[in-house]
Amino acid sequence: MSLVLFHPDPHRLQLFSSSEDSTLKAFDLVDNKCLADYREHMSVVTGLTFTEDGYTAASVGRDKVINFYDLRDMTHLKTMAVMEELEVALILPRDQSVSLLREGGGGGGGGEGKKRKASVVGLGSSHVLVVGGDKGMLRFYKFSLKVSKGVWWEYGMLYRMMSFGVVCYMRFSSALAVD
Repeated sequence: MSLVLFHPDPHRLQLFSSSEDSTLKAFDLVDNKCLADYREHMSVVTGLTFTEDGYTAASVGRDKVINFYDLRDMTHLKTMAVMEELEVALILPRDQSVSLLREGGGGGGGGEGKKRKASVVGLGSSHVLVVGGDKGMLRFYKFSLKVSKGVWWEYGMLYRMMSFGVVCYMRFSSALAVD
């Protein structure tokens, strides 16, 4: 096992697990059965995160892709190539804005004496997925999903933050802490 996670909704007694064979599985703990056996990753799944409503999940791995799932019918929705081995993922609540700190003077990390500028990302009806991987930076992707006669996706990178270690999102204060 490389990952074990409960569904965030306590009324949906589901357990998600991934193993070294690159599969991601969903289990119903009440009926004691496997709900889904996802095989979209080609390498170990290292992160799994859920939207706040619990209907959509995103998984990341060392195969340089992000996979999205509809948890209402347990189907795979979309694979997005990111060309970076990913280790962590977090979907931020969409009804809040997130203040991001960035280095002044155009971008990247390092450099003492540079002032930090704050920017606010308005989430609106979209979700923001934060991922981090082997390139040592956080990437913020804004995505939305509309279901009608198929699936329509809109996504794009919002922001990059250099040099991360530990990522923690404090839900009640709407703060993203990076160490």
